[in-house]
Amino acid sequence: MKRRRGATPSVFASVLLHDHLLSTISAYQQGLYEELVPIYREWASMQTSDGQFLFLIDQYLLYMDPVSLQKLHVHTKHPRFLLHLAIVQGHMTQLRRWLRCVGHAWINHDTMNCAARHGQLEIVKYLVVETSLKCSADAMAYAAANGHLHVVQYFYEHNADLATAYAFHQAAEYGHLPVVAYFWKHCPATYSKCAMDYAAANGHLAVVRFLHFNALHGGVCSTNAMDFAAANGHLHVVRFLHEHRTEGCTWNAMDEAAVNGYYDIVKYLAEHRKEGCSKEAIRGAAGNGHDDIVAYLRDHGLTTRRESWKYDHTIVDGHDIAIVGDAWPSIEDSLDFLMDSMTQRQR
Repeated sequence: MKRRRGATPSVFASVLLHDHLLSTISAYQQGLYEELVPIYREWASMQTSDGQFLFLIDQYLLYMDPVSLQKLHVHTKHPRFLLHLAIVQGHMTQLRRWLRCVGHAWINHDTMNCAARHGQLEIVKYLVVETSLKCSADAMAYAAANGHLHVVQYFYEHNADLATAYAFHQAAEYGHLPVVAYFWKHCPATYSKCAMDYAAANGHLAVVRFLHFNALHGGVCSTNAMDFAAANGHLHVVRFLHEHRTEGCTWNAMDEAAVNGYYDIVKYLAEHRKEGCSKEAIRGAAGNGHDDIVAYLRDHGLTTRRESWKYDHTIVDGHDIAIVGDAWPSIEDSLDFLMDSMTQRQR
């Protein structure tokens, strides 16, 4: 007589379908959660060969240029790209799901750098607590360079040694005054003159002013500060440095301003400074089509004769302006000089 199968699940089925047991068994198997499969497939199919990247996620087309891709700290062809994309977008849940599928095989120091660069503090904390990743000086520098004060504070409180001169420099260079002020308050010993130099180069007057009025010791900045500011067209910074600092500049300031077409800066330097410029100023300005600067330089005594390798002087609005020569003469001028010398010897 055959037994009738009852409706009650068997003992085996009840055990194998137990939620906790099933998740434990699944943890030892390779595979993806159902909601991650479409993302993985899109990643595998939508790469281009020109360094750009098209990606369809949640029905939205994501376009990433090479610069944006570099900020993910991973190559697009590595599946870790998917993990870093979740980090950039702040998807903590998705990040955890990826890690449950692949374990810690996809994470390394670049994972922490990516989270720090994009200011994802909760993900940074998760990586520190739940994985083997540690806070690093590189991650601190990325957070500082991108103005993520909350991440900088977390790193510093976790390990004060992560606050380096490079991190301070990066915060200043990219104009993040709150981060600069934090570093100055908590670790002023990490300050170097490169910080003001590069803040000036990028026109961050607020940072330049802060460092000027707070960093009262020697070595606050160098002549690079005004040189760089002039080269990049930041007249407001050039004026502030001239009026408040004593480091001055070199003739590179006027040279680069002329080559790059910053007439107002060329004029300001000629009227207020005595460093002058070299023949490269008029050559570069002419080569780049800055006729107004060429005319100004000629009107104020710059010549293209070989004698201008030496210092000449001219008076501009009551100021004695030095017009200096190239640090290195051109090939043409060198040949002329050589031919003249040979002619004189033959005589």
